Amino acid sequence: MTTLLSFRELALRSARSQLGVTESPPNSNRGKEVDEYQRTTDAGVLGFPWCAAFVCWNLKRSGYAVEQIQHRASVGYFLSWARDKGYVVTRPYRGDLVTYLFDQDSWPDHIGHVERVLSLRPFGWLLLQTIEGNTALDSRGSQSNGG
Repeated sequence: MTTLLSFRELALRSARSQLGVTESPPNSNRGKEVDEYQRTTDAGVLGFPWCAAFVCWNLKRSGYAVEQIQHRASVGYFLSWARDKGYVVTRPYRGDLVTYLFDQDSWPDHIGHVERVLSLRPFGWLLLQTIEGNTALDSRGSQSNGG
């Protein structure tokens, strides 16, 4: 018996399979896998912060047509596309994407896959377990541009 999995679950499995990928050389936004992720976008160059490219690569591997998302190398444009399509939610579920705003401007800085919702708290606070590309392993690095 064959079970059909959603593209969200397949993308999440793809993301999990990439745990441990690092840049080579360090802090370059490059490397064998990173370059492959970046080629999934429409940026036309390599060596840029790659969290959205990582998400696109996983979605494409799941069968999702990422080509419909213009400027998909940018988290902000990715989020704008999702808003236009009515895909933005306030309560995430497994397989959803999450965006982060790390600074004071209104442009989102980072994106990743929701693996688990650990806690829903009053007033909109969430605790999520995620899988992301281009983050640091600890607080010494950047969570929006790894290294």
